[in-house]
Amino acid sequence: MVNKSLSIAKRKYLASPQIYRLWFEFYKLALQSKDKAVISALKKSKSFYASWDADKDIRFDDWWNEKHHLFYETKKIKLLDGNEPTTDASYLVISFPKDTPIEVLMKEFHERVAPKLEKRKNRLKITEHRFAPTEVQGVKKESARLYFELYKKVFSNEKLKGVDQYKAVQEHFLNRFKKKPNEIPECFSDYDDTQERKESSMRNVRRYKKKCLQIILNVANGEFPGKY
Repeated sequence: MVNKSLSIAKRKYLASPQIYRLWFEFYKLALQSKDKAVISALKKSKSFYASWDADKDIRFDDWWNEKHHLFYETKKIKLLDGNEPTTDASYLVISFPKDTPIEVLMKEFHERVAPKLEKRKNRLKITEHRFAPTEVQGVKKESARLYFELYKKVFSNEKLKGVDQYKAVQEHFLNRFKKKPNEIPECFSDYDDTQERKESSMRNVRRYKKKCLQIILNVANGEFPGKY
């Protein structure tokens, strides 16, 4: 008998489209990078990104309208009707007689299957999809967005060094939002106006820049955000 596959739920993405927006924007930064390591990594990952068909000038919304299908979750609930076994360890296979009353089936599901799923729900999602972000459930979207903003607005300006770069970071936070209160995060602040405090904040600026550059390199290598 031929196996039948039934999609139970509406198709969904591997991760939020906003995660892919950030991945896309970091990829554009990589395409514009003059760093030799990034350029080399892009050459090696050319086939990985081939289906994206993206360049440094295309807008995300226009690109997403055409390419969003690349990021669908490929694993779905299936109804198997046949003898072919399912060997994928990421699936939980349930077998029951076809004449089982629906009431009994639901009772068994809640008593025996639900507890097994409960144990798994807090684990990091594991997927073999080529465009799955690393740590699908753990990508810190706001942090990634902040790194992108800082690089785009401050760190990409090679003329900004030392104190000037530090002041530019502070200025970014003071003007970041139009409709929400703005304040400089403590890690970048010189609130007590001491040299020690300023040096500590400047070290944090250098650390954030290093993380931005690492994410760009990771993206050039075909992963987002990767370890940074």
